[in-house]
Amino acid sequence: MIVEYADYECPYCQQLQPALDKLQAEYKEKLTFAFKDFPLPGHANAEKASEAAHCAGVQGKYWEYHDLLFSSKQLALPQLKEHARTLKLDAKAFDQCLDSGEKAALIKGQAAEVIGFGLQGTPAFLINGRFFGAGSSYDELHRIVEEELGASSAPAVRADAAHR
Repeated sequence: MIVEYADYECPYCQQLQPALDKLQAEYKEKLTFAFKDFPLPGHANAEKASEAAHCAGVQGKYWEYHDLLFSSKQLALPQLKEHARTLKLDAKAFDQCLDSGEKAALIKGQAAEVIGFGLQGTPAFLINGRFFGAGSSYDELHRIVEEELGASSAPAVRADAAHR
């Protein structure tokens, strides 16, 4: 189980996303992935981008929207709404969700959890309960996943987040 704490506007998170995609492809059924939002205060568009992903999730397109945010790196409000149209979401419902701040409390709750861990930067990971901070690479994550798969028993991790 990999839980990623990340920020859509974080350049390190954006750079690491292809490595996470590679891990998911490589380990398919052996790996569960959860994403938790930690929009950093200095990133003006990150919180709204997180809200937008969860608004897309209401319509069953969380992961598609998540992936589009990381691949496009276009996070201004008009672009967030355009992404919804690209994914053929119900535009009126999406805009209402985003404009109302309906998902803001969820994002604040996930961020508070991360702050409780003492995390100050992104990306960060919990892999079967083991914490790894910012600066992780594909090689490091791959090594840790291999170690955890080889372990006879792993601690359970509760992740109230979107899962793949």
